[in-house]
Amino acid sequence: MLLNRHGFRCVGLDLEGPAIRAVLAHYRKNEITVLGKAERPWPGQQPADLSREVADLLAELKARDVPVVVGIGGEGTFVRSLRLPDIPVREIDEAVRWELDVLLPKEDPESKYIIKHAVTGKKREQLYVLAAAVAEEPLRQQLSLLAHQIPLAAADLRVCALWRAAMYMRARPEEDALAVVEALPSGLRVVIGEDNLQFARELPPETELILELRRTLNFYQSQYSTRVRRLLTSGSLVIPNLGIEEAAVMGEAPGQPWFGERSQPWGPEYAVALGLALYYFEEPRVDLLPADLKSKHRTPLAPRSRPILAAVAAGLFCLAILPGMTIYYRTAGRAMENELAALTPRVQEEQRVVAERRRLEEWLDVVQSFNLALPSRANIIEQATALPADTWLTSLEMIPAEQTASSPSSTTSGSTPQPAAKSNGGGKLPAIPDKILFQGYSLTATPVGVFRDKLASLPFFSGVIIKNIEWDAGLGAYKFALEAQLQTGGR
Repeated sequence: MLLNRHGFRCVGLDLEGPAIRAVLAHYRKNEITVLGKAERPWPGQQPADLSREVADLLAELKARDVPVVVGIGGEGTFVRSLRLPDIPVREIDEAVRWELDVLLPKEDPESKYIIKHAVTGKKREQLYVLAAAVAEEPLRQQLSLLAHQIPLAAADLRVCALWRAAMYMRARPEEDALAVVEALPSGLRVVIGEDNLQFARELPPETELILELRRTLNFYQSQYSTRVRRLLTSGSLVIPNLGIEEAAVMGEAPGQPWFGERSQPWGPEYAVALGLALYYFEEPRVDLLPADLKSKHRTPLAPRSRPILAAVAAGLFCLAILPGMTIYYRTAGRAMENELAALTPRVQEEQRVVAERRRLEEWLDVVQSFNLALPSRANIIEQATALPADTWLTSLEMIPAEQTASSPSSTTSGSTPQPAAKSNGGGKLPAIPDKILFQGYSLTATPVGVFRDKLASLPFFSGVIIKNIEWDAGLGAYKFALEAQLQTGGR
């Protein structure tokens, strides 16, 4: 984001619902001001008509050249709230892709999805992560024409915009959690959090809204051990009796004024547009807009008045300081060359020491591998395969090796009968196990991969694969099965 001395402006554009709504926000000296709002009826006609209406809307706000942020939600949008340990960014990316890969439809393998995430907060060495994926081609078709008409800068999630709007109007209670709900023909959206956004859901339009809202609130309160004390709605959804201490339409909560001047009729239907206008100024945010659709527009770094005089002054200044800069950089370059020559022997010595240390570490690993104790396999499993949080096993089955040749069950003419093995009941000894099948459930998909990696690190497994992982809607958890191959048939 580029800022000039006059501040930075951004337009939030809400394209859902029966009308197009836009809010213009201004940021300067760490202060956010809402400059205006506008709306146009939109019955859902041709994309060219939409572009024209949006251009007229920006002209009404006097914001033709201001970056525009649109909201994404509804069909083709997948949202997932994750709780992860405090891990590096690269590992967060891998965990997000693992979780969303389970949710994304597999009917069309050619379809591409834009996958992004945002870290929304941290508490007790635990990260709150909001992950999202959107089908690229439908989004491109929806926004391509619009991007050529206006300075389109980003496409953010509507759930993020809802949370930012609530934070701007200081709707969060002093203790416990806040929930914000939006219900439109495109679906139901719920965001919940305390100091920051912790949980979000994006539900399809055919959902039983009140039932799913009740289930969502109960799930959050049971998983996060936090009571939801205030519930706000941004649309025309009638607030049911859910046992919430405070329930109101956004902008009408007790003691919480709506944004803008009190004398202006700002309505709750502008909540998403406001949140989108705060895209650059408040967290959390994601950008699902394809890179080729982003406008190259940037806010100017200087006032537009007297551009010729400013350019001439800048040129004269550069000509004045050019000789001095040339002498300075030449002197600095020679000094750096001399310093580099003096450091070369030290660098070579350090490289030799690093190589020697690496060789010693490799020998130490070999020695330690021979000094490993041989505790019972049960103890190794107990120490090295502790189940991750929110995961439990339901069965552990020993699978015998497949017989390479079948033995006859009865004697035939001319054959010599074989003596029966003297085991329990006179039957055959049980076959040596070849594999172990682990079955269980997990609240999220990531711990399944963690458990698989822990099993694979054990010395007596030659390989571990995920046989099956699927969502059990009845239990609200993932059912999984892992198959571990024993070394040398389990001996």
